[in-house]
Amino acid sequence: MCMEYSTKVAMLSAFKNRFIRFCIVGAINTGIDLAVFSLLFYGLGAALLAANSIGFVAAVINSYLLNKIWTFDDASEHSPRRMGMFVLIALAGLGLSNLVVYLLAGSIGPLPAKLLAIAVVMVWNFGMTRKFVFSKN
Repeated sequence: MCMEYSTKVAMLSAFKNRFIRFCIVGAINTGIDLAVFSLLFYGLGAALLAANSIGFVAAVINSYLLNKIWTFDDASEHSPRRMGMFVLIALAGLGLSNLVVYLLAGSIGPLPAKLLAIAVVMVWNFGMTRKFVFSKN
């Protein structure tokens, strides 16, 4: 019984630490995403969804690298399967992000819609990346 409890506590602690690292990487990615989005949309007058997509892709590239190295401690060699899964999850996240921005930008404004999309996609990406990309199984 004690062993089961201590194992569960250790697993919960590892999950918490991994999620905190994921959030830190996410904050960096958010900065990249917002900077690119703002430069393109507000600075250069790019179309809303184009600016959203390009900012998102720049952040995803950074996300894969930092999450592989730091969040999920994945020292394994590059795996085409993992990279493929990561790209599929990212593309689904991009679709989700564009959907949220498209549906809400007219009513709450582009930047608040973008921030809400980031929050929604963060939850999606953590769950899917943890389960399908950097799973230890």
